[in-house]
Amino acid sequence: AFKMDRACSSTNVEAMIPIAFLKPDDVLLSWLPYSHVYARLTDNYLATGAGITVALAGNIDTLLVDLDTIKPTWLTAVPRFYEKLWTAVESLDPDTRTAHLGAIFGPRIRQLSSGGAPLPRHVCDGFDQAGLPIFEGYGLTETSPVICFNHAEAYRFGSVGLPIPGVEVQIAEDGEI
Repeated sequence: AFKMDRACSSTNVEAMIPIAFLKPDDVLLSWLPYSHVYARLTDNYLATGAGITVALAGNIDTLLVDLDTIKPTWLTAVPRFYEKLWTAVESLDPDTRTAHLGAIFGPRIRQLSSGGAPLPRHVCDGFDQAGLPIFEGYGLTETSPVICFNHAEAYRFGSVGLPIPGVEVQIAEDGEI
């Protein structure tokens, strides 16, 4: 058991644990600021609730070195991170691109997740073709924060995924949640 602060409810973590598919030997490389509720939930509360190891990156400037050193199984990031990486490898032929992305994330990476804004579809498709699907989700600080999440057993690029257990979503007439 673990305690949550008011910024993130334990029910959100409890709902995420079964669909995050984290294993006891998983290692998360945490680099996003905990002042952001997405990082606080995934990199702190969810990792703690699932009982996995969390390694802290030095800072954004050391992230690639930290990825190489830690060789995590899971990484959370914001869309801009994946977009910048994709821009750097997009012009490479598919085999070289796959090898380059594999070298960046290391041999143990099982999951990449993204939150905070939508990812461009071509970025999701490109990472997936390289064997590195990025699972997107949607939430708000006011919802503690996860509402929907794509995961290894149910994902569709270009979507925010299905509502997590215990969350009901209603779509307004204008198409907004």
